[in-house]
Amino acid sequence: MLWKSLLLAAGVLAVVCAGQAAAGTGGADLPPSGGDAPRAPKHPAPGSGGHSYKAPDHARPTLTRLSVSRRSLFAFGRPVQVAFVIRDRSAYVRTRVAFVRVGSRQPVYTARLGRVRTGVTRTLRWRGTEGGRALRPGRYRVRVFARDRAGNSLRRRHSASSRAPAIVYQTHRFPVAGPHGYGGDGARFGAGREGHVHQGQDLPATEGTPVVAPRAATIAARGYDPAGAGNYLVLDARGEDFDYVFMHLQSEGLRVGKGDRVTTGERIANVGSTGHSTGPHLHFEIWRGPWFAGGKAIDPLPALRAWDRSS
Repeated sequence: MLWKSLLLAAGVLAVVCAGQAAAGTGGADLPPSGGDAPRAPKHPAPGSGGHSYKAPDHARPTLTRLSVSRRSLFAFGRPVQVAFVIRDRSAYVRTRVAFVRVGSRQPVYTARLGRVRTGVTRTLRWRGTEGGRALRPGRYRVRVFARDRAGNSLRRRHSASSRAPAIVYQTHRFPVAGPHGYGGDGARFGAGREGHVHQGQDLPATEGTPVVAPRAATIAARGYDPAGAGNYLVLDARGEDFDYVFMHLQSEGLRVGKGDRVTTGERIANVGSTGHSTGPHLHFEIWRGPWFAGGKAIDPLPALRAWDRSS
């Protein structure tokens, strides 16, 4: 009977060894009984064939500064100025800046800057005439986009939004509300006159053509100069440091007086030929600052061309 007891003990030992082997290498393919199963990574590694990989923030280009001039008068040669800084491990990132009208998703103009150096301030000026079409008055936003060599897109810090504050493009109206011209060289700002130079731009038009306010304003002066300006008006524009001056106006067409307030596009007078004039036209001046009281006359032609295109 001893030999039977030995055989039974050997069988039990064999079963125990087999169970231990199954729990070792032979049982590696069996799922563990608890909740410790290894989880698949949320994002596959680059180059693994997955499509949902997103680089961690520290590996992406970062917009650390974006500033934009909020108000700009393109017509006076003062462009929108955009300044931004992008930081990245790469020395350069491909960058574009889009100008989008508020309420629309399509940019009115996109500046494709190509490879922009990182870690330094990049400045861009937008005059509102790029793209071959006149810009409509309104509110716009600036957006900055960038990608590094690995295709990682731009992220922003809390202190630097990738969307700049709205820009206000000031609304103006061309001062002659009807057919008009610009005259020749003698009609230009700076043209020679007897004892002085021309301080405005002459706009030939048929007598009686309506003259309107380019900008909401207060009438700062109304007068008559028989040897020079004839009937004239001076408008002190609201929200701007500019005075607008109108000369040679038709006597019977004057509609406003000193102190009156007018709105943009409101009819204030008619084209005439009063004072020292060789024919019906509007002599139009723009002064930075008050007219003949510390201000300075500037060439009005760029403003007139811009208003003419958008009217």
